[in-house]
Amino acid sequence: MLGRDAYCRRTSATAKSRRPLGREDSVISGTASPPRETAAGLARHRPLRGLLAAVACVLTAQRILLVALPWLVLTSTGSPTAAGLVSAAQTAPVLITKIFAGPLLDRVGAAHIAVAGDVVSAAGMVLLASMSAPPLWLIAVVMAAVGATDGPSAAAKTALLPETAAASGRGGLHRSIGLMTTVERAATTLGPALAGLLAAELGGQHALFAAAALFTTASLLIRVSAFDLPHRPTASGYWRQLSEGAQVVRRDRTLVCLALMFAITNWLDQALLILLFPLWARTRGHSPALVGTAISAAGATATLTALATAYIGYKLPRRATYLCAATVSGATRFVVLAAGFPAPAVVTVYAIAGLGSGLMNPLLDTVQLERIPPPVRGRALTLIGAVAWIGIPAGAITAAALIATFGLTLALWICAVLYLGATLFAGWQVSWHPSSGCKIISDDDGAATA
Repeated sequence: MLGRDAYCRRTSATAKSRRPLGREDSVISGTASPPRETAAGLARHRPLRGLLAAVACVLTAQRILLVALPWLVLTSTGSPTAAGLVSAAQTAPVLITKIFAGPLLDRVGAAHIAVAGDVVSAAGMVLLASMSAPPLWLIAVVMAAVGATDGPSAAAKTALLPETAAASGRGGLHRSIGLMTTVERAATTLGPALAGLLAAELGGQHALFAAAALFTTASLLIRVSAFDLPHRPTASGYWRQLSEGAQVVRRDRTLVCLALMFAITNWLDQALLILLFPLWARTRGHSPALVGTAISAAGATATLTALATAYIGYKLPRRATYLCAATVSGATRFVVLAAGFPAPAVVTVYAIAGLGSGLMNPLLDTVQLERIPPPVRGRALTLIGAVAWIGIPAGAITAAALIATFGLTLALWICAVLYLGATLFAGWQVSWHPSSGCKIISDDDGAATA
């Protein structure tokens, strides 16, 4: 009787004489898989990998601007007011373009809008970096253009996720969103450190060249990886398209609840990060390093759970997962400050909050993309983003009003109650299953129910 190894060699040799090697033959004989299969696999995953790399480049470039641009303005003008005006010029157009750019995404295609936004940003950075002392008005105009294109470009990259997930095959939409969130959290955590290093070594103006290179790289990645994805352009009028997108959002209670929850939590997050947390640290005798350490800890842990969610998140019950993650990641950040815990406890609570954030955000993005029909995806996403953005400009102002009226401690408790109420209300009102009229990209192993 032939031994197992001899039998395998004989059957392998017979198979070689009859047909080309397949995957099973290569495993037995040790021969590598055909190059054609490897090329096909790489081509299948190219859209998702290109999109994730582009998002990483854009977010890193934006973190460079967050540090390098104020440094450039302050060194050239010496005026903190001027730096504030430039920041306002960049953020003011975002809300407007988020509202009105949706029909362009559905008519022109998300890939084209994503590339156009990154090209405009790259051109603006090159213009400012190539001048020895750009005037303040030019900096403001360029950053207004960058801000106006950033909102639609970011929404376009999100709108591309379902198609890139479908092209990649195994893993589904939930995994793609988890990987996207991982990239976002990692860039948010590591980007500021890189930005500070570049600004210190190269100066604020020369660091803009690095931002321009990253924006350019992002546009090329989208151009190469996502331009071949299927797209059905809409043919109706602009205002009719805008109205159709608004109707899709308005008629879906889940999307309305999520948009309102985003608006409230973004407003409270802005109040916490801009005023409440720094003021608490100062009154308690801590340095600004505590604020940075706590935020970085939350970003690092969120990156870990987002990566884990990309591979196991679809197996979890959606409602229970959201409620647990929202409770851990939201109001606790206000409570630990209001209760007067020491600095190590604050950092620990923020790190735990990051765990919940990395688990919750991919789930919320998945629910949105599942419920929005593909023909109106761009319009619906930009409108939801516009509603979510509404509370951000008022965050610091309302925080100051609460502190002046009730004091810092009571203001923190009020914000904690509002945050918890907004997240729990959405948790019970949202329908965590896809609507019947939407085409869903599901995971190979199926999705868990609520």
